[in-house]
Amino acid sequence: MTIILVVDDNEENLYLLQTILSKNGYEILQAKEGGAALSIARETKPDLVISDILMPGMDGFSFCRAWKNDSEFQQIPFVFYTATYTGFEDKEFAFNLGADGFITKPIEPDEFIQAVRSFLEQTSVKNSRVEQIISPDESIYYRMYNDILIHKLEDKLLELEQSNKSLTESESNYKYLFEHNPLPMWIYDLETLMFLNVNDSAIHYYGYSREEFLSMTLKDIRPVEDIPELSHNIAAAQQLYQFSGPWRHQLKNGRIIYVEITSHAIKYNERAARFVMAQDITERKNTEDALRLQSAALNSAANSILITDINGKIVWANPAFSRLSGYSSAETIGKNPRQLLFSNYHGREFYQKMWNTILAGEVWHGEIVNRRKDGSFYDEEQSITPVRNAWGVISHFVAIKQDISDRKKSEKLLYESEARLRLALNAANQGLYDLNVQTGETIVNDIYASMLGYDPETFVETNANWLERLHPDDREPASKVYLGYINGEVPEYRVEFRQRALSGEWKWILSIGSIVERDKNGLPLRLLGTHTDITESKKSVLEIERLLTESQRRLQRIGALRSIDTAISTNLETQLTLRVILDQVIEQLKVDAAVILLFNADRQTLDYASSLGFHSNRIENAQVKIGESLAGTAAAHGQMVRIRVAEEVEIDVHFAALLQEEGIEIYFGLPLFAKGNLKGILELYHRSELVPDEEWLHFYETLAGQAAVAIENAQLFENLQVANEELVQAYNATIEGWSKALDLRDKETEGHTQRVMVMTMDMASLMGFSVEEMVHIRRGALLHDIGKMGVPDAILHKTGSLTEEEWEIMHKHTLFAYDMLFPITYLRPALEIPCYHHEKWDGSGYPFGLKGEQIPLTARLFAIVDVYDALTSERPYRKAWSHEKALAHILVENGSHFDPMVVEKFLAYINEKQAQ
Repeated sequence: MTIILVVDDNEENLYLLQTILSKNGYEILQAKEGGAALSIARETKPDLVISDILMPGMDGFSFCRAWKNDSEFQQIPFVFYTATYTGFEDKEFAFNLGADGFITKPIEPDEFIQAVRSFLEQTSVKNSRVEQIISPDESIYYRMYNDILIHKLEDKLLELEQSNKSLTESESNYKYLFEHNPLPMWIYDLETLMFLNVNDSAIHYYGYSREEFLSMTLKDIRPVEDIPELSHNIAAAQQLYQFSGPWRHQLKNGRIIYVEITSHAIKYNERAARFVMAQDITERKNTEDALRLQSAALNSAANSILITDINGKIVWANPAFSRLSGYSSAETIGKNPRQLLFSNYHGREFYQKMWNTILAGEVWHGEIVNRRKDGSFYDEEQSITPVRNAWGVISHFVAIKQDISDRKKSEKLLYESEARLRLALNAANQGLYDLNVQTGETIVNDIYASMLGYDPETFVETNANWLERLHPDDREPASKVYLGYINGEVPEYRVEFRQRALSGEWKWILSIGSIVERDKNGLPLRLLGTHTDITESKKSVLEIERLLTESQRRLQRIGALRSIDTAISTNLETQLTLRVILDQVIEQLKVDAAVILLFNADRQTLDYASSLGFHSNRIENAQVKIGESLAGTAAAHGQMVRIRVAEEVEIDVHFAALLQEEGIEIYFGLPLFAKGNLKGILELYHRSELVPDEEWLHFYETLAGQAAVAIENAQLFENLQVANEELVQAYNATIEGWSKALDLRDKETEGHTQRVMVMTMDMASLMGFSVEEMVHIRRGALLHDIGKMGVPDAILHKTGSLTEEEWEIMHKHTLFAYDMLFPITYLRPALEIPCYHHEKWDGSGYPFGLKGEQIPLTARLFAIVDVYDALTSERPYRKAWSHEKALAHILVENGSHFDPMVVEKFLAYINEKQAQ
């Protein structure tokens, strides 16, 4: 262990350095002057000396001179640590004596430890430098020494005179601050833990008299169950000069509160003590605990989510987990996931590593095979996140789970398929390379060089050249895949990257390779593979992704409105909801205070509901009549009111007194309306100048809208009048808007969507679908071609025949529809028509080739209506068919394209309609 010799005549300095250095693993030797230090060093040689300068006996300068003149010690670093000798001449004299360092007080503990480590890491001072500097003429040394010492003594006398003069004032100020501070404060004895002094706030807050406090110890204000930890907590706090952290205290009336403790080590009546200040954080902690648990549970509601306690017992599971596992909520709660899902696929070490990771406070992420209730197995990608309580202790785990069975099957099929490919024999129109893995030399064909613009005759390829041509953003990931495959860490080499061509342009390359030769130790020798230029296809994919992303973003915004409404409606405690809103108002709008007044329709008044940021509770008495004062004026006119208090504005006397008492300079008042009904007022108060911009005002209105919705929600719940008609209308209007937007984008089929929707609804009614089912059928009909939003205009509006590749993209519009609509839970029941209306009765349709009754009935019904309307409508490339010709075509396709039963129903429907 590293030994440090600390030399200082001040007990507090010795104690402080002992605490800091010991905590960082150093062994400490102590002396109060240089002579004693030399004696100690001869018995136990230190690795570093830290010395004060002004000390009785042998002072620091004399000690340093003796140390550096002693051949036994001169190679050991010597560092001065002083608050007195801080001038340039002091440091110069110290370094002339041979000192290795000079630290000036005060200094932060972390900086001090960093300096100590630096001195310990330095090489020994060169002997030649020591001999030249520390051996001056004796008379010169003592003259310099006396000059500095006399100068410092004069400074000390002046400081002492000034300190004595201000001591009386400081003691008076301290006593006043201690006794009149609004926060509870006390001083306790380090040895006995007895209270030595308490202020009036502590007496008032904790309920004990001063005499009771001074007869108690710290144990008497801790809950009984916390006392075993008390000694450990106090010991940890006493290791630091200053300590802050959360504790629990118990008041005289038995109520337990959470407090934030700040304490300092002091001397009190010549005894070691600590000065303590306590702040009640009970309400904040309770709110944070409740919100933390809710937030962790709802973050990824699209996937299965479990919340367990520290022992792994399930305390909450979302509906997605029940759908994935087959277990109901009642079967899940209180069980350990392994009791329900254990597949016996993974060994004990797998689960032990998982638990070690999460118990260490780290997130575990990986793949696992689980078993459903019906006994079937599935692959799952899972992440488990530890959740800590306010004390930093892990209390719960949140597991987010996703079924990846289909993906794993696809990956396996892809790997098996590609393993059968003989890359060298299928390199037609592709770049072919043969890489010597050990030397990096590479043989390539002409196409490999030509696709990058190089002359095949002069082109030389190496692994280093390949790396140098890679795009900076692709260099690391491409190298990682290559090295991972070569080292056997990944099963295949397949990677896309950009390479710089001779012209400077970036080309997208698909590189596929396989090890074809290994040495006798099994290490790779040759990698054979192909390069394919995928630049054009990549551009098309990126354009499709951009269009799809844009459409999805718009849908997600609508979904977000639904999510926000759901989030608000799940919290039915009005006060907690209003407090959260006010927290966000003050945090986001950067104002000093805010209040929400609720409208009382019976009294026609605005009554206080909740506030934040006021110095007093005077605002809690607020009750304003409509049309009076600022709030009443805003409510009466339905508009924002904003004033500067300094301006001559007519204000109610009581309200003016509140503004003056709080020091308010700026006021805003915004009425809260929900469905056209006044719900209250959101008022903002600021104690300095505030000039908001349009974005600020818009966000203010947004938050006011959220507050109005929250209030409306709570009031509807309290009156048992929850309704969602406007939301349904908004969704229906949005769906029709999408339908119209699609018609506008595809002019050739304008009006098609409305016509097929009407016929589909007629047919659904004839076939006995329920009212609820017909709502979803209507939405599905309106959105049947929404997936075409993901098809590029160049393909959608092409007048000639489509190529095979273009048809492949066009056929994906049903899958695009699924990707766009499935994330919106509200629209999932309407997915059957958009996703399956191109499937055929004989299985020859797309996208999945479903056959017969595998195809949902709604999709089979819609398929006939869609074809009939398309045939009987005008198109730029053909005239509309007659009614008879269209029906004849449908009869031809009966049993191949169309469901015979549905054909029969449709013919009866269309003939009846024609007869009318």
